Amino acid sequence: MLKRVHAALAAAAFVLVACGPKTEAERPLAEGEQQIVGKIVRIEDGAYPMFFVHVIAPGQSSELPLDLNAEEADLGGKSAGDFDGKNATVTYVVESKPSLVDVRMDGQTVLGDAAPTVPLDGKASVTGVLSGASEISGGDLPDEITVTDAGGKATTFAYYVIPSMIPANGRQVTAYYTDDTRNRVTAMRPAK
Repeated sequence: MLKRVHAALAAAAFVLVACGPKTEAERPLAEGEQQIVGKIVRIEDGAYPMFFVHVIAPGQSSELPLDLNAEEADLGGKSAGDFDGKNATVTYVVESKPSLVDVRMDGQTVLGDAAPTVPLDGKASVTGVLSGASEISGGDLPDEITVTDAGGKATTFAYYVIPSMIPANGRQVTAYYTDDTRNRVTAMRPAK
């Protein structure tokens, strides 16, 4: 009888392991996701909940910089600092987002002291109606402002709204920007 109980328990344990939830390293990657296994050489604090993670894979000489939003990424119940200096499996997506350089209304910048001091030559631009800049940004994360062109195409930027931008909200502006590529962490687990 004892043998049957042990056999039943072993079979139940096998079923739980085989059919239970997969760990991060075992789950299939979602569309667009990539994975790197390496040492987390440093984690830098950004404005919470943002962190900047630097990972280096074995045999590589350069670090891969990654952006981590600790409130959105699946860290398996750990905090970002738990990974510092340790080997980890990092799942991430590569994103291209427009990064605002300047906003001009009637040829004049509306960014005040935040206006660029470099020429705008070669920067991408969009001309249209500005929205999302009706009040000053509050909190640690930037707001989203949008410039919608005459054809209805919207270009959205993450940016802190400052007082000098508010009068341009709802009016025609030209936004100058660069396309920035970033690696955004979707999940991180200790490497096995």
